[in-house]
Amino acid sequence: FFLMREVSQKGLSPRITVLEGSERFGGVLKTIQHGNVRMEAGADAFYGARKDTLDLCGLLGLQDEVIQAAPCFRNFYCFIHKKLMPVPNFPDSFQAAIRFLNDPRLTFSAKGRMLLEPFVPARKEVADESLASFIRRRLGQGFYEGVVRPWVRSVYMADPERLSLKAVFPKLRRAERECGSISGLFFHGDPVSRGESSGFFTLKQGLESLVRALVENL
Repeated sequence: FFLMREVSQKGLSPRITVLEGSERFGGVLKTIQHGNVRMEAGADAFYGARKDTLDLCGLLGLQDEVIQAAPCFRNFYCFIHKKLMPVPNFPDSFQAAIRFLNDPRLTFSAKGRMLLEPFVPARKEVADESLASFIRRRLGQGFYEGVVRPWVRSVYMADPERLSLKAVFPKLRRAERECGSISGLFFHGDPVSRGESSGFFTLKQGLESLVRALVENL
């Protein structure tokens, strides 16, 4: 879409081939409709703070379709020993990770290792690393397996081993580089997010309508 916009302004007519692994466009974005019931098979909302998706909706003429996602979509649960258990939000600081001290998914040793985070030396390499690598270094394998891995795979539908820390969780990376610990977020706050709009959004007819608008436009 953006490539076509760019080259059309230069008077070019490129031949673009779109490769798709399934029989439909959209990847993990799929909205299922049954009568009056609409359900998302993949992502159910997008984050508005970075505005890129909001801007795309505007370019596609979908600005009137954008609505706030229901607050209930921000609640997550896991099924353990035949019981539904609430999952706290992803910890974006050491203080937030303390919430998991009472989490039955974590062993005593995993919780003990988690408490050592402020004493773990900061990584000196400037190159990016995966989220999985970062969490294992700072909070331990137990915390990664019991909390982060299932949370990320459910919310981002991605492999934490391949998810870029720099791209998806820049606050954690910056806290380690500037403060030596993710606990630095508690003391210094997050200077990047101040003043930005935030919130989760979706489309009235489901997120797949974004895919349909892109296909029709092309």
